[in-house]
Amino acid sequence: MKRCRPSACMFEPATYQICILGTLDKQWSDYYGGMAIEHESVLNQYSMTILTGQLIDQSALVSSMCCMS
Repeated sequence: MKRCRPSACMFEPATYQICILGTLDKQWSDYYGGMAIEHESVLNQYSMTILTGQLIDQSALVSSMCCMS
């Protein structure tokens, strides 16, 4: 996984990458603020879902994370 933070500014949207263990259907993209949903394998044994996208602020990030629980 890459760490990107060339110039962080609290007044602009930020790109987030959230990794969760398990599989989340790609149809949930709109529910998570339009984030792209991709799937990968960890150790060729466990499936992992990666959500990547821009969110307008940290409250949108927290809202997205709360929807996962």
